Amino acid sequence: GSGTVEIVATYAGVGSQSALVIEVPDPSPLAWYPSIAMPRGVAGGEAAATSDGQNIYVVDHLYTDSIYIYEPDTGVWSTGAPSQGTTAGWLMIAAVPGSGVHMISENPNATHTVYDVVADEWTPRAPIPTPRRAGSAEVVNGKLYVIGGVGSGVSFHDLVEVYDPATDSWSTVEPMPT
Repeated sequence: GSGTVEIVATYAGVGSQSALVIEVPDPSPLAWYPSIAMPRGVAGGEAAATSDGQNIYVVDHLYTDSIYIYEPDTGVWSTGAPSQGTTAGWLMIAAVPGSGVHMISENPNATHTVYDVVADEWTPRAPIPTPRRAGSAEVVNGKLYVIGGVGSGVSFHDLVEVYDPATDSWSTVEPMPT
């Protein structure tokens, strides 16, 4: 909403699909109040969320292939086009301005797809060179940085790979310090 920060919090009990709730800070310090629940519960450790500065996007690969979209200005959740099964494996997502919501999935093909918010469709993009899960996806200067993560088995990565939407290509930059 106007001047507030929306925080996405997840909770999933064993064998349950508890609703993910948006919490919006109250103007008074240290006070929180619940906003609106998602239309469907997601698995806390299996969901990923991002924002493009206008809306919040949540993808959950465990129970559904849908993308959920929360519009803070209207308080409304909607469901976007399904990702067509490309969410196998733990997800990393980030919204790149002018490019869409990028989702990287650690599956055998290191899937990288982009959700076009206006067209409500997913489009495949160049796969990440090093498949991984549990990394971080962040955007800096219009480029998507995938940092760290866990490879096959339990090999931890110090890799930093950068996706440039303008060229649909990946590059590797200096790794994280060990």
